[in-house]
Amino acid sequence: PARPAPRQAARQTPATAAGRVAPAAATADLDGAFRAARAVLERHLHSLQVLFNTPENYTLASRRREPQGLPQTFGAVLRRKSHVTVELPPLARLPELTRALPAELKACQQGKSSFTLTAPDALVLAQLDQLARAVLLRLRQDGQA
Repeated sequence: PARPAPRQAARQTPATAAGRVAPAAATADLDGAFRAARAVLERHLHSLQVLFNTPENYTLASRRREPQGLPQTFGAVLRRKSHVTVELPPLARLPELTRALPAELKACQQGKSSFTLTAPDALVLAQLDQLARAVLLRLRQDGQA
């Protein structure tokens, strides 16, 4: 007898898995979300350097180098097909900041250090700005920025 084929789950993006994205992309303003999130990171550019600056990827790094000689990534805004991701990699090493996230920002969180947007949200962007500022302050205190 032949074995039945395994069931495959429908593929879900991080945003749809969390139930925050409307089925139709008509409600998404990805360009606006990318511009607004990029502006949040640009506010902290004075002590960082730009690694990538494309329409799909805006990445900032500390001026300090990791032991391997690579720049230490501070944050990135990445344009995806159905959402915009804001990444703050140092946040994964700062659990005290993660525990204090506001509910609105926590609803956008994917993993330890990524946040998903489908449209500019002034409250979430203001909270991301405060979080980025806190991460940068902590990196400076630890001598990493």
